[in-house]
Amino acid sequence: GTVVAPRASELIHPISIAVDNNLTVEQIANAFTVYPSLSGSIAEVARQLHTVKRAEEQV
Repeated sequence: GTVVAPRASELIHPISIAVDNNLTVEQIANAFTVYPSLSGSIAEVARQLHTVKRAEEQV
């Protein structure tokens, strides 16, 4: 994949760790991250995705 954004290097590292370790969205969502930070936004997005997925499974 490609990451194009201001300060993209702050996003690439946590994403590459997640990919390298085959982490699930749930594992990323439960990860401890520094807040506020750009890299912490990855875990926040994972939390939102995980919440949507759980809601869809209950329907």
